[in-house]
Amino acid sequence: MQFFASSRFKSKVSGQYIFLDNDFLSKISQDENFFKYILKILTNSTLLIDPLTEIEFLRDLFLPQLKKIKEEFISQPLFSPVAHHPQITKKIQENALLLSKIYSQKNKHKDVVL
Repeated sequence: MQFFASSRFKSKVSGQYIFLDNDFLSKISQDENFFKYILKILTNSTLLIDPLTEIEFLRDLFLPQLKKIKEEFISQPLFSPVAHHPQITKKIQENALLLSKIYSQKNKHKDVVL
């Protein structure tokens, strides 16, 4: 994966709370060089993993050793788990379902613009 972060981008994310999604977590867990590059960029940022993202990241793992590797990866101190809060989680789920519907419609109808 190619990723370029300008100095402006680096300064904007420095010291910020950054929610990580499953695709991003999967990529950095599989690509050590990309992971190191991202850590340089996000050094002063707080990397957050919400409970739904954790579930998505760990699902579909049938081999116990692979699940353990992924669990150890997201348990690193550089990641901060987001406390489960029912009202926030409900809103996140609603938004995630809405986005999912929008994307599924986009794939059915190529002329839909997001």
